[in-house]
Amino acid sequence: MPVITRLFNFVTLPFRLLLDWKRRIGFRLKNVTMGRNSYSNSSFLWNVDIGDNVRIARNVHARGWPDKKIVIADGAFVGYGAFIREGIKIGKGAIIGANAVVTKNVPAGELWAGVPAKFIKKASKNKRFT
Repeated sequence: MPVITRLFNFVTLPFRLLLDWKRRIGFRLKNVTMGRNSYSNSSFLWNVDIGDNVRIARNVHARGWPDKKIVIADGAFVGYGAFIREGIKIGKGAIIGANAVVTKNVPAGELWAGVPAKFIKKASKNKRFT
């Protein structure tokens, strides 16, 4: 498999990426910064800073403006089909439910879901939701 540090002309990776060419790469990525060990199965990301160990499911729409970037902190998870408004910050270890519409900043370690997304519960000390 080839090793890549830059995708196209607008996605820069701070690490070496092993890419399996059987996987399709979305062409709607623009100005995306992705941390180590993060995974995104979505191709609708513009002006997004993604931290380390972040998981982003399919069909997530996160479109920031140059002056209103979206920030997804370390260890966060964004569920299938979620929509994140421009300028939103998702805290460390936060979880966004499937098909949620995030219109407010999400604090660290919280589960948010719904349309619009609302606080559901806080993480316990062992970082698991019960």
